[in-house]
Amino acid sequence: MWNKLSSLLTNTSEKVHALLVEPIVLDTNEDLGLSGLNQLELTEIWEDFLEGIITFKLYGTDEEFDLGDYPELVEQIYEKLLDKISNY
Repeated sequence: MWNKLSSLLTNTSEKVHALLVEPIVLDTNEDLGLSGLNQLELTEIWEDFLEGIITFKLYGTDEEFDLGDYPELVEQIYEKLLDKISNY
């Protein structure tokens, strides 16, 4: 799954992020039962091609997160990103 997500990010880098016009709402165990307004929203994602590290940012913060620390999110980010790309 990581390789499939990586293939969607081939044109991104540390300097060129994929900026999402519509954020990807992430489904996590911590937000079960929360309103959609309180769920985490991915707004930027990119890959350092040489290192193979996929990094993302969430709405409301400038903090960068390493996707390798959140393996449970890889599949849903791939599927939701693929859906956004195929809708354009």
